[in-house]
Amino acid sequence: MLSACDKQISKANCSSEVAYKLVSETITDAVEKEASDEKYSDTGRFIFDKAKIRASLDQLQITIESVRTTKDDPNSSKKFCSGVLKVTIPASMLADADQSKELENKPKISEDARELNIGNSINMFTKKDFEFSVQSTDDGKELYVESESTIWVRLLHDITRSALLKPILEIQKAEQAQQNAQEQQEVAQLKQEAKASKLEAEKLSALQEKQEADRLKQEFLDRRVEIQAPAQKSFSPSFDCRKASTGSERLICSSKELSVADVTLAQAYKSAANVSTDKGILKSEQNTWRKNERDACADIECMLAAYQNRLIQLTR
Repeated sequence: MLSACDKQISKANCSSEVAYKLVSETITDAVEKEASDEKYSDTGRFIFDKAKIRASLDQLQITIESVRTTKDDPNSSKKFCSGVLKVTIPASMLADADQSKELENKPKISEDARELNIGNSINMFTKKDFEFSVQSTDDGKELYVESESTIWVRLLHDITRSALLKPILEIQKAEQAQQNAQEQQEVAQLKQEAKASKLEAEKLSALQEKQEADRLKQEFLDRRVEIQAPAQKSFSPSFDCRKASTGSERLICSSKELSVADVTLAQAYKSAANVSTDKGILKSEQNTWRKNERDACADIECMLAAYQNRLIQLTR
């Protein structure tokens, strides 16, 4: 219950202009107090300047129409009144309030008014059966007014607060947008650097594979040259030539180059088997190579090429 008094000679009358003025002042004074007491939660400083709050409230037009006396107090001069309370908000102020509510992801002012059972048409808010009381002192020098204006204080505080908060929220939104853009730029840069690092790692891996293949090839050629050298050396493949039973095995046993290639490949196969996670597949691949590639050759050059290709496969 809000109350106010006016120290001037006046008779208690529901239709008194002084009473209307006092009702308006009780509402705006309560709104001003609420808005003035608001603080930033993180700093404890007040959000709004009192002068700005008062300037905003001075733009409101509060009127009471269709006033009637509902009851007289037989023991005093107090009269109980009812009428239609109307508040007109400047269109620009209402637009600022709605934009602020949008920035805060909150319902518009018109929706808040609907929840409070306050009618709304463009920028005018109306409430029928607004009740208040007026009472003058016995000497008529003072007039007291009381009204239940809680919902009006709540609505007008929301409008005033939101309108004043708009520039603050816009600055915060711009700062947040700038921060988001900076973060996105940093993420994009990190992704680009990661992509470049991955590409560099792939290049390095490919280079290492090529170098290893070149090394094996050179080693294979060196062994071939060594075999072809005039010095006579004993040689033997990875199997016992006395038990050679196929044409390919006899061809290997007849050639130093093929014997060395066979031993080298046997060593590479053994190394691969030691680190393989599926020795069965490795063995199947080796048998397939032996049958379809090595044993398909009828001369030394063909078989040397087959050994060289398989050696590269096993050492990758």
